[in-house]
Amino acid sequence: MEILLTLGDVNAMLGRLEDKYGFSTDQFLRSPTCQLQVSPDEVFDWRALIDHRQGLLEEDADRNYLDRISGGASCLEKTGAEQVELAA
Repeated sequence: MEILLTLGDVNAMLGRLEDKYGFSTDQFLRSPTCQLQVSPDEVFDWRALIDHRQGLLEEDADRNYLDRISGGASCLEKTGAEQVELAA
């Protein structure tokens, strides 16, 4: 069974780790001392969630970019009168 995590799911899971250990994900990434306070299994989970969040953010940025491009292309297909309306 495949489980798909949304950005909200990933952020919630990261938030639970932050609450449990009392430091932010940024602190976790930057501080070896913080990482030593986390169990090895949860270090793996935390890093996996960070990577997953980054992938989701990149997907979202790509989707927004493609939406803008496809919107721009459809404007080129409009007639002259329709383009004037769009510009107004």
